[in-house]
Amino acid sequence: MTIGELFSYIGSKTVSGQYLVEQALGQPGVINSLVEGLFARDVRVQYECSGLLGLISLAAPAKLYPHFNSLRDVVAGPDKVLGADARRILNHVSRVDTQGKFTTIL
Repeated sequence: MTIGELFSYIGSKTVSGQYLVEQALGQPGVINSLVEGLFARDVRVQYECSGLLGLISLAAPAKLYPHFNSLRDVVAGPDKVLGADARRILNHVSRVDTQGKFTTIL
């Protein structure tokens, strides 16, 4: 599934979030695109990406650990709702912290 197809599915609401998460977990590039989507100009894209990343953080937090810095940047950003979502995602990712990154922000 390409990122374009993923966003098409998100927009149409024809498939479950679980299906989209499974697809994203099978293709690492999709996770990168979802993280990039947190910084999109379109707020809807930001929130949709955040929602899917939240589901991914529950299913496979280690897949998001390499994106710690980007998620931290969202927490520090101006959008408080998006920041709260990123905080929740980081909370899940903290379970797999192997480099002590979370002790530096606590």
